[in-house]
Amino acid sequence: MVYNTIDTKNITGLDGIFVYVANEVPIFVPAFLLSTWLIVSLLIYFGTRKFSGQADFFSAAASAGFLTCVLGTVMTFTPGIINLYSLSTTIAIAIFSFIFLWVKRNRD
Repeated sequence: MVYNTIDTKNITGLDGIFVYVANEVPIFVPAFLLSTWLIVSLLIYFGTRKFSGQADFFSAAASAGFLTCVLGTVMTFTPGIINLYSLSTTIAIAIFSFIFLWVKRNRD
């Protein structure tokens, strides 16, 4: 069995490395986007809780969803990094986060 190593590819930049990893490990990009969303939302949540004494997870999730959606959209500029399923999941998470934020704000 022949394995594709990075030595056999003609990689000239950072985007080439991302394309290589995305092709060899298909779960890399969705895991990267999910971990980005989780880390940013927790950082925003605990940061606002520390500085103001109160925090809102829905607003943190909506902000992180927007940032992750922008990051996923930027990944489409280089073909082969992100597929349509991962991008549509990222957009759906951002939309649902904003819907949950909007519903919570209407109840307050």
